[in-house]
Amino acid sequence: MSAQPVLKLEDLSKPKILDENDDVKGFSCSNKDIDDFIQKEAFMFQEQCLGITYVFNYRSKLIGFATLCMGHLNKEKMKSEDRLPKHIGSYPSLLIGGLAVSNDYKRNGIGTFICDFCFDRAVKLSKILGCRFLVVDAIDSAIEFYDQYGFTLAPKQEKQKQKLMFLDITKRKNEDGV
Repeated sequence: MSAQPVLKLEDLSKPKILDENDDVKGFSCSNKDIDDFIQKEAFMFQEQCLGITYVFNYRSKLIGFATLCMGHLNKEKMKSEDRLPKHIGSYPSLLIGGLAVSNDYKRNGIGTFICDFCFDRAVKLSKILGCRFLVVDAIDSAIEFYDQYGFTLAPKQEKQKQKLMFLDITKRKNEDGV
């Protein structure tokens, strides 16, 4: 087994929206559904206005991506102490429809870097549209990552294949001084 490449985050190219010139065929994160999405479906999602995929490259190689779309967080899926004191049924959110890092570049901080990018997008949206939460339907293997980032796991999801997690961007902004 070859050693994992070490990279500096500042060496990543600027995130860009996926286009037909991007080589996604060799991307693998060891999750067939996610690999199939980026290789076969992501561009179609964009064409149908279902989500925008941002790609992250290192030396012209795709090493990660995130697909973002509008969403909402139903307050009934939250613990009462996590709910806002507003009388609305759901909260405006930015949904991370998919986030993955190539097997060759895991544990280099890329996932956190991509999550920071998504968080920044949610903050920017909150200033022009209204967006209170960053939301993800996490696969089991990603729950710990999102938990460490600051997401909260919604209760009562034992039978769900993907677990709803959410992050109140105003609380994180206050913690980070943003």
